Amino acid sequence: MTAAKTKIGCQLNCWQRELDFRTPEWGKLQNGLAQLRQAGYSGVEVPSWSVPSLQEPERLRDACAAHDVTLVSLHAGGPFFDDAAYRDQTLVRVLPVAECAARAGAVALVVSNATMKGKV
Repeated sequence: MTAAKTKIGCQLNCWQRELDFRTPEWGKLQNGLAQLRQAGYSGVEVPSWSVPSLQEPERLRDACAAHDVTLVSLHAGGPFFDDAAYRDQTLVRVLPVAECAARAGAVALVVSNATMKGKV
């Protein structure tokens, strides 16, 4: 085993505060991918809210390729604990993310449940 191992993957959330992904821009995403690669990671999970346009999966694919980073997955979330909220919020949010992930070449989709704080 060598001392210099390549790190497999990282969630781009690591750079979320620094890059302020609340306002997604392709330049910010490119910067995050560049920093991620400089840190030694070769794969990335990208939060869907950091992608400026889910209708442009080729731009996401090309951005990852430009930095020699494998797009492992996109992440989306929403409530699962309430049938109406799942149908009206989660599915509406997750389906476009899943389509973008598939078309951009991601090997997975990560979907997380919204908090149930105050619901139980």
